[in-house]
Amino acid sequence: MVKPLPGDRHFDVSSGDNLKMAITKRLNHPLYEIVQLGNKPENPVSHLSNGLSFASLATTVCFVKSLFDNAIEAKKRGQDYLVPAWLFAASQVFENGATISDGVWRLIVNSIRSTTPRPTLRVLGHKVPIVDVFVTCCGEQNDIVIDTLKAACAMDYPISKFRVICADDGKNPRLKKACGELVNKYTNLVYYSRQKPDDGNHGYKAGNLNVTWKALGTSAEFLACFDADMIPEPGFLRALLPHALIDDKVGMVTCAQHHYNIPDNDPLYQSNITGTGADDGIRDSVNASWCPGSGFIIRKTAWKEIGEFPTFSITEDLITSWMLHGKGWKIVLVHEYLQWGLQPDCLLSHLKQRRRWWAGHVRDGFTLDFSFDKRLWGATLVQRVAMFHHCCRPYLYTVWKLMALMLILLALIIPGSVVPVADVNGLWKIVLFVAVQQVFSMYADCKSIWSGMFWNMRRRQATNAWLGIHFTRDVIGSMMPKTWGGLRLGFEVSGTDSVPKKAIKERYLKHRPEGMWDRLALVHHREGIMYHGALVFVFLCAIILCVWTDYSFVSGTPYWLRIMAGVGFTGHFLIAYLPLHITPMEYMMYPPTMPTRRRCMVFEQPARLWRAAPEFKGIKWTRASWWLEIPHSLGRMWLLMTVATLWLSTRAGAV
Repeated sequence: MVKPLPGDRHFDVSSGDNLKMAITKRLNHPLYEIVQLGNKPENPVSHLSNGLSFASLATTVCFVKSLFDNAIEAKKRGQDYLVPAWLFAASQVFENGATISDGVWRLIVNSIRSTTPRPTLRVLGHKVPIVDVFVTCCGEQNDIVIDTLKAACAMDYPISKFRVICADDGKNPRLKKACGELVNKYTNLVYYSRQKPDDGNHGYKAGNLNVTWKALGTSAEFLACFDADMIPEPGFLRALLPHALIDDKVGMVTCAQHHYNIPDNDPLYQSNITGTGADDGIRDSVNASWCPGSGFIIRKTAWKEIGEFPTFSITEDLITSWMLHGKGWKIVLVHEYLQWGLQPDCLLSHLKQRRRWWAGHVRDGFTLDFSFDKRLWGATLVQRVAMFHHCCRPYLYTVWKLMALMLILLALIIPGSVVPVADVNGLWKIVLFVAVQQVFSMYADCKSIWSGMFWNMRRRQATNAWLGIHFTRDVIGSMMPKTWGGLRLGFEVSGTDSVPKKAIKERYLKHRPEGMWDRLALVHHREGIMYHGALVFVFLCAIILCVWTDYSFVSGTPYWLRIMAGVGFTGHFLIAYLPLHITPMEYMMYPPTMPTRRRCMVFEQPARLWRAAPEFKGIKWTRASWWLEIPHSLGRMWLLMTVATLWLSTRAGAV
């Protein structure tokens, strides 16, 4: 049967006899037997939601404009000490840049997207295309790779129609020997390890795939690819291929990555569920999907037309997608659970992976001229907009956020009002913008609660807050030329492994360093996570200093008005934001305890292979996750108190 799973729009389709019961339509294809499973309901465009999104975006823009207008009016009145006002107004440009950019992009998509969801398709029978299935590896633990190879070989597909290629870039002799033993059972398994060039320009994963596919020779029409840790479901090929078979212009078909080693409450936001369930789905609704890196098939003719997988980038999945769009090829995202893998199981490995995601795109943006490169000219307008938006995100979420924080800090330290209003009525008008913004934010929270995504969104907000600041140095370094000491990231294995020398396995009791302060010091020495605590401390000192200075200052303006127009006004932003920066320290001091990988899996006796256990396929949210809501609630309480005080003052005519 076809049933939606809670939390997103992916589908879990049972196999075997129940498959026939799920067939609702047979497609008329001249070569292959393709069927549709189930009927997904239409997803109509909500004009109310679009209207509210536009109103929220307009409110944000008007709020920022009102800060500048207020500073200009104060200057005309001859008011002194306006530097904090100008600094704070500028900070809100940097702070809201990402919000405005994302809001415009979502408005564009929601206005033109398709209301018909992707159908769930299957290609049946033995008459199917020939496929080469690659499992790429480079130093991963042997048992992880073997589990993936076995699952790939055991996929529900005629054995004469596909082969599984272990593309080993680590030249692991034990893995080669293990593959040789597996060939006795899985006759379609092939091991290959290329000879890397001496100059070091080997192209990482992209180069591995290019060299291996050409070296082995093939009559396959499609290439499928999995990372070493991504265990495919049996129906993977039969689920993805029909989308390419019914449309010759589909160059790639992808599916989301899912993981079975996420701790309770997802403390590092490794599920990325609002990415696969929201961001990727949004792009797919306007035919602007991108490759997730593992779990995709690509048409051989499309691969050749783009000049093979691009080797100039460490994010070859993203650039491959853009190159395909640039040549007019379509990419389809299949909304099903078809692969289960591993996320990094320690903070250091996690940061290494995310650094590649956050800062790795910076050089790609320069290489492709922020989506204006001639190799991308064949993409549609909305695809180009998606590319340009993505090229800007590393800066909006890192450098701009840090600039906003620094400007707010200066606005607090330098004498003067953040909002230099003439009277309480002027402050009331500006605070109303903040209140309206919060109303829209609460509406979004209600929607996320209704969809079961509330805690995922809270975790995403917390993670983006500190990670953006954490990777600012890397983004700036990636922008700089090499001759100036610019950073050039390489590819390293970031998944789970057998306690490498460089890792700190804080999630396993057996390997966890004793003492919370020892763990904190070890990670700080290599990643500087305690600087986030220092940031919070500096802001707290600045806030206390401002409160004391306002209290000691003799003025005709009431103390409470000076507070609300000064340090108190920044509280509407800092109260909900600053506590999120203790996340990495809190994580290392009180890390989650996880079972070993094998304990997160089940052994399928008939096939004699390991798969992810059902109880580890989801995320459990416990009472410990409630702290994520505390900063937001405190911020809203302060806003409510401010609004109530100002409203009563305006009613009473107080100044």
